[in-house]
Amino acid sequence: SIMASHLAMMDAAPTAEELEPMSIDDEHTAKDTRLLRTKAGYKDLSGRFKMQAKQFSQQYSHIYNKRLLQQRDSVRAAATAKWGGEGVEIANSVIDLKEDEEVAIVGTLYKQQALKPSILDQYKELGQVTAPVAALDDYTSDSDSMILEDETGRVTVGGANLPVGQLPTGVVLAIRGRVRSSDGVMEVIDWTGAGVAPAHPAAEITTALPTPDAPAYVLVVSGFEAGDMQDPLALQMLVDYVAGHLGGPAEAEVAARIARVVVAGNCRGDLASSSLLLQRNLKKDESEKVAEPMREVDLVLATLACAVPVDVMPGALDPSGHWLPQQPLPRCVLPNAARYSTLNLVTNPYECEIGGRVFLGTSGQTVADLKKVTCEVSAGEVAEGEGE
Repeated sequence: SIMASHLAMMDAAPTAEELEPMSIDDEHTAKDTRLLRTKAGYKDLSGRFKMQAKQFSQQYSHIYNKRLLQQRDSVRAAATAKWGGEGVEIANSVIDLKEDEEVAIVGTLYKQQALKPSILDQYKELGQVTAPVAALDDYTSDSDSMILEDETGRVTVGGANLPVGQLPTGVVLAIRGRVRSSDGVMEVIDWTGAGVAPAHPAAEITTALPTPDAPAYVLVVSGFEAGDMQDPLALQMLVDYVAGHLGGPAEAEVAARIARVVVAGNCRGDLASSSLLLQRNLKKDESEKVAEPMREVDLVLATLACAVPVDVMPGALDPSGHWLPQQPLPRCVLPNAARYSTLNLVTNPYECEIGGRVFLGTSGQTVADLKKVTCEVSAGEVAEGEGE
């Protein structure tokens, strides 16, 4: 095991008093100049992502409708600010559009993609048996088209000014253009979204900001992927750095400023290709092989929790449900790390307040899905677009 050298630390979990304040004891630093771990206030804001009951009878239409209702005023305000000086009228609904008149309209985009899989296609010919088709990593094609819809109707939108490849289904936009009388398609002149959401009101922030002379850092890391044939040295070096055992006094001083670690998913490696998962009855050594990655994760997180508060989000490869929001990992799969009060198993998405700042993010499934339906957009640009 990559963390076998730290097993001795698991004999007795420290109390809350012993963990506050936690310290970094750098081997190059004298005992009387021991560095204290920077502390930052914390509040979990992810209550809305915790599911009390799982329901699969509802469709997604109500989600898109609610999103449109919530963002319509903000998008209209953005459209007014952008085109108001040009006298562009903003129609109230799709059904009010008239042919050959320049107007703006707010609605939800729907992207038609021939390559995107549909569950209904599996039942078109019930008597036909075909081999399974490999999943695609990219559903985009030159035949993709866009439709704008609201509660009253829908209209096809297109033209050179609409970047079809960069836009996904579900985005609420204001589109400026005119409906062609020849084919009923709205020729796009310009478009705009709501922009970046406003920051949380200062009155709702309950934790204090760090002082300028004593900054605090939040370390966000993902992709441990234990058991996936990766070199364990990088993960060991990360743990040693956070604990203050890597580098000299200068590095230890920076590490001491890390007030919290957020593990954003994929602690365990990808086991989907393992033939052992397809077997119903496993031998003892085979069961050990399947369980070994989570044992490594357990020891890594326990070692981190000895030094700093750790929030662990589930990811696509972790033992949690595949639907979003993913619920916290079961504490029973992390028996050693779960003994520490500094280990915090959270949802995905995850929202929290740390040191006077609000953090909101996912473990990356949303970015991966958006990349499948968009082109000419990097992962960073997709993530930035999610924030807007």
